Amino acid sequence: MIQFSDLTRRWPCRLFARRRQRKFIVCTVMAVGTIAVVTHCIPCRHLSDRHITVVSPPDALPHRPPAFDREMLLALEERWRREGGDDEAVWDRAPHPNSPPKVVRIPAGKHQPRQKRVSSAQADMDLCGASPCRLLLPGWIADKEERAERHFHQIAHLTQSLNRTLVLPNVQNSRMGTCYRYPFDFYYERHPFIELGIPTVSFEAFQTWVSARESPPTGQVASIESEKPFAAKAFVSFDHNSHHSRGTGKRKHCLSERSSRLNFSGFAPASIFPKHSEWHINSETSASYGDAIVASLKSLRSLELNPARVPISPLLSLEPPDVFVISWELHDAVFCLPTPASRVCPTGLPYSPDLTNLADLLSAHSHPYAAIHWPIESLDHGTSAFDCATRLVEALKADLSHPSKANIRTVYLATNSMSAQAPNYPSSGATTPSARNLSDTGHHRAITILRDAFKPGEELSEWRLTTLMEELAKTNPFTAEGVHYFDRIDLDPGAVGIVNELMVIRAESFIPGDPGCGMTRCVTTNWMERKSMY
Repeated sequence: MIQFSDLTRRWPCRLFARRRQRKFIVCTVMAVGTIAVVTHCIPCRHLSDRHITVVSPPDALPHRPPAFDREMLLALEERWRREGGDDEAVWDRAPHPNSPPKVVRIPAGKHQPRQKRVSSAQADMDLCGASPCRLLLPGWIADKEERAERHFHQIAHLTQSLNRTLVLPNVQNSRMGTCYRYPFDFYYERHPFIELGIPTVSFEAFQTWVSARESPPTGQVASIESEKPFAAKAFVSFDHNSHHSRGTGKRKHCLSERSSRLNFSGFAPASIFPKHSEWHINSETSASYGDAIVASLKSLRSLELNPARVPISPLLSLEPPDVFVISWELHDAVFCLPTPASRVCPTGLPYSPDLTNLADLLSAHSHPYAAIHWPIESLDHGTSAFDCATRLVEALKADLSHPSKANIRTVYLATNSMSAQAPNYPSSGATTPSARNLSDTGHHRAITILRDAFKPGEELSEWRLTTLMEELAKTNPFTAEGVHYFDRIDLDPGAVGIVNELMVIRAESFIPGDPGCGMTRCVTTNWMERKSMY
C-alpha cells in the first residue's frame, strides 16, 4: 500500500522528470494566457458599455447631420440637368494608375435563363421577314426633344436608302439611344414610319434576336460627323486601335451589357466627315453630304479592307455587317430637304397613345383652362427673376380679365422643371443653407412670386394655378382605360414635357412666357406647329 509520505516525496521527481517537462511547460503557458485574456477583457467590456453606445435622437449628437427633404432633392436634380447631366456621355479616358477599379455592371440577382437558340436564317426571318437581316441601330443621337425627333427622321431616311430595317432606340430624359431605360413607345407611336414604308423593330426585339441567333450577328459602329478634324487626311477614317470586341467608337452605346453577343471583332469603328466645313449653308451642299454618307456606308467594307490600309486576308469577308450602330453627330438636315418642287418633310414624331390618352383625361378634368409655357429651368443667371415673374403675372391678369375668358378659372403651368411642379416648392425665405445655395439662380424666387399671385387677396386670387403633378395627384389615372406608364411619368422629364405640350394644345387660351425670360419662342413655335397633328 502506498503511503502519503511516499507520494509527496516522489511527486517533485515525477513532475520535473524529463519526459513530463514539455507537458508542464504547455500547461503553464496556457494557464498564463487564459488569465491574461480574462484580465484584459473585463475592463474592455466595461469600456465598451461606457463609450460605444448609440446616441438617439440625432439632436443629441455634438454635430447634427444635415436634413434633406424632397424639395431639396428635386432642386439638386434640376441643377444637375441644367448643367448638362450625362448628355455628353463618352467612354472614360484611360484610368489613372492609382484609380480604384471602375464598377461597370451591377450583378444580376437571379440567374437569367439562357435564350433558346434557333438557326440564323430562322431568326432573321422572324425579325425582318428576310434573310440575311440587315439592321440600322441609332446608338447615340445629338440633341434632345424636337431636335432629336428631326434627327431621327434623318436616320430613318438613311435606313431606307441603305435598304435596312430601323431599330427603334430606347428613350429617357428627352433623348434617344441604346443606353436609355424606357422603350421607344413610352414617348412615341410604336410604328412611326408606316406611311414612308420604312420597316422598324423594337430595341427589345433586337436584343432577343441577338441572343437567339445561332451565329452571333456582326456589327460596326459608324459616327456621322458634323465637321472634319484638322488632322484627318481622308473623309472616311477607321479606328484600328479600338477594342473591336466592344465596338465602342466615340460614344458609349452600352451594347456590351445589353447585347453582349453582337460581334464587332471583324469591323473597325468608322467615322464619316463632310468635305467642307460650311456644308450646311445651303440645300445643295447639305444634300451632297447626305449622298456621300449613303455611298460611304454602302462601300464601308471595301474601304476598310483597302490594301493600302489593311492587308487582305482570305479569311476576311467583304460582306457588310449585319448591324450598323450609328452615332449621329449632325445638327442639320442632309436628307429630305425642302425644295420648291417638294413638300416640307415631317420633323416631329407622333406621340404615344398612352400619353395622348392621359392628356385627354387630365384636360377633361380641368376644362376650361388657360395654359402658361414658362421654361423656368432655362432662365439665365443674369436675368431678373423678379422682373420676369412680375411681367408674367401682369400678362396673365390682362388676358384672363378679358370678357371672352370669363369661363376660365384654371391656369395650367407647363414647365419641365420637376421642382417647380411641386406645390410646396421652397420659398425665397427659406433659411436652410441648402435652400439658400439653391436659390441663388433665382428659380425659387420666380416660381414663388408666380404662386403667391394666386393666393387669397392677391392679383390672381380668382383663378387656380395647377401643374401636371398636381393634376396627377388629384386624378386617378389607374382606372382610366388606355392610360399606361403613369407610374413612370413623374420620374422622367421627357414624359412630363410631352404631356405638358399636349395639355397646352388642348387649352382654351395660351399665354407664352416673356421672350427675355427663358427659351420660349422656339419651343412655343414647335408646339403650335404640332397642334395640327392632333
